[in-house]
Amino acid sequence: MYVCILSVQKWFCKEYNIVQICTKEFQALQKLCNLLHSLIKDFLMVCILQKSYLNLLFLKTEIFNLAERVQEQKKY
Repeated sequence: MYVCILSVQKWFCKEYNIVQICTKEFQALQKLCNLLHSLIKDFLMVCILQKSYLNLLFLKTEIFNLAERVQEQKKY
């Protein structure tokens, strides 16, 4: 495959191997997909940890409220 490029004052043509170009583009796309996969995986992990933390916080609040109600009932 020949590609012609306009230089500052002249045209020049260079032969490119289409297989090498496609291989490099495929490798770059593969790296991009791997980075995107890692980003999504990390984001989902943060979401899961946040949900777990909120559930734990809710559970602690419920236990605290239950303990207060038990102490109030003991007073009577």
